[in-house]
Amino acid sequence: MRRHTYPPDFKYIGREELRSAMWRLAAAVNELDELMRESGPVDEARRARIDVLLGAMDDATSELATHGRPTNHPLIADNLDDFRQAVATARTSVESSHPNYYLVGSVSGACLACHAPRR
Repeated sequence: MRRHTYPPDFKYIGREELRSAMWRLAAAVNELDELMRESGPVDEARRARIDVLLGAMDDATSELATHGRPTNHPLIADNLDDFRQAVATARTSVESSHPNYYLVGSVSGACLACHAPRR
């Protein structure tokens, strides 16, 4: 049926694929937010975990990437490239010799501003 209802360049993201990548992204965002809320200086173990979570977010969003083609989820299609760039910039700032965590908070905040964490 989809062959006849969507144009040939349309990338249909199935519900299972979308949920899987989005659920992994949500789990990483929630854990990242918790790490950023911890008080005190960021030690090496915490910095490394933040880096791993940003990598997981990059992996999940790359699965959702459509390389310019429309998808069945317009909000993702419209904002994914900007979000992926924000994740990459935050990761670079964490990996530098003088880590800066401001951008990490803005990445998780971009999600949590609309999607309240379910605790």
